[in-house]
Amino acid sequence: VVDTGEPLTRLGAIEIEPSAFERCRLRLTQVASESTQVVAELGNAFDPESWASLCEASWDLVITNPPYVRYQRSTEERSGQFSVPSASAVRSGLGDVLACLDYLSPEYRSALQGLVGTYSGLADLAVPSWILCAALVKPGGTLAMLVPDTWLSREYAAPLSALLNRYFEIEYVVHDSDATWFDEATVRTTLFVARRRDSDSDPSRPSAGALHVRVDHSAASEGSLVGGAFPGSSSPEAAFAMAVRT
Repeated sequence: VVDTGEPLTRLGAIEIEPSAFERCRLRLTQVASESTQVVAELGNAFDPESWASLCEASWDLVITNPPYVRYQRSTEERSGQFSVPSASAVRSGLGDVLACLDYLSPEYRSALQGLVGTYSGLADLAVPSWILCAALVKPGGTLAMLVPDTWLSREYAAPLSALLNRYFEIEYVVHDSDATWFDEATVRTTLFVARRRDSDSDPSRPSAGALHVRVDHSAASEGSLVGGAFPGSSSPEAAFAMAVRT
């Protein structure tokens, strides 16, 4: 985002894990200018209180790596270093968060709330995370999410596929071809980048299709997943983004 040269007027984040939150807050302040509003909240993203200072307007860009907590582990609230909400609390809280987002059009709000009430109880936390993030993106804005390579083919993800096809254009799908992006991962990972349609009232407009890119371990350098592919670049991520755009 910084490398595009676009002015950053507002940066926001919510993180539930305290040490990750501190790293997040530091990184936000490092890229912010004097005119950038930075709001970082330590808390549960499915709690309306976490959004008190973040929900006044929709966002041009929403990025997340949603938690893939199995539903068996989220049936009850668990406490430790931080409190993990139960599956029922996540569903209830998500509905309350959507109710706070005054900028949602009636049609879009209805579609999202319908998903909140009907998504499968077998779904992991990725499902409500998709719904939440989709609600935050303004028309014409961008949603970027990291997901397992086979995630959207799961049965309980079908309603989300319908939501994406109706309200978003999937532009880029970047595949981790040999499962090297995350050291402890046992499955391949995929980055989805989708643009929110400019209008909620044009469901018949055909999709332009997505560009699929595979990135393997040979593209990486010590400091970047694509640094080896752009060895002369001071910002290989920006070079990669430009390459897939063109």
